[in-house]
Amino acid sequence: MIYKLKIPCIPKAVQSFKYTKLGHKYQPDEVENRKAYITMMAAQQFKHAPLDGCIEIVYFYHVFSPLKSMTKAEKLHIANGGFIYKNTKPDVMDNLNKGVMDALNGICWVDDKMICGGKVTKVYGLNPGLYIAFRLIDKIIPLEKLKQEAVKES
Repeated sequence: MIYKLKIPCIPKAVQSFKYTKLGHKYQPDEVENRKAYITMMAAQQFKHAPLDGCIEIVYFYHVFSPLKSMTKAEKLHIANGGFIYKNTKPDVMDNLNKGVMDALNGICWVDDKMICGGKVTKVYGLNPGLYIAFRLIDKIIPLEKLKQEAVKES
């Protein structure tokens, strides 16, 4: 079964922690409030016990608002429901995902360390937000699947 979430917001990168002058770790209020919002939105949509096992992110789109500097063709493409890849900061593999994955701990999955793989994309689009689909997968990868993926790559 594939589970889906749609969280309207402006995607933001999150640093792990900040430190006081005395060396104590803390999260700024803005980060904590954002995490609480994502947790609340996920809890409203995900009406199951947190998944416990190997989890695959089927897709995770970070959708940003279109830029004023985009070409007319790009703006038209987005206005018609399309997307344009975002190849600028923030980086997608760490800073964008961290806060969201942590916010979904205990709601969608027991712990984000259970995520074994998946597809994450950052784009410009009409409706800014986070669009996530995920599922439980088998722990054992069939040899046939590995062979098929090896053929695709060659």
